[in-house]
Amino acid sequence: DAGCGAPWGLGITGVEEDVAELIVLAPLFAPLGAEHLHAGGGGADIGPLMRDGVMGVGLHPDVSRYFDIHHTNADTIEKIDPAHLQRNAAAMALMAYILAERELAPARTPPTQESDH
Repeated sequence: DAGCGAPWGLGITGVEEDVAELIVLAPLFAPLGAEHLHAGGGGADIGPLMRDGVMGVGLHPDVSRYFDIHHTNADTIEKIDPAHLQRNAAAMALMAYILAERELAPARTPPTQESDH
């Protein structure tokens, strides 16, 4: 939940080699403004999967205006810039496509003790 500012980049958590392989693809995300790919990402909603070793990818939008309205009475759907939403969705779709088209699925990391199972 980082708001819906313009896309900035994606954080990726997984096996080091897989993360490095994805980070070098950052130029593909430049037309969307999301070319800042880096190690470390995910989110509370996919935390249980990541604890079980599944690669996690988290969108990082521009948060410079995040607290201007976040969790106030003005925090309503019409405040979302449709162009930002489209570019954020496109960045995640591009990453999903890249992962789906890989010859091998990303390797899993060892599960952590905090697993929900």
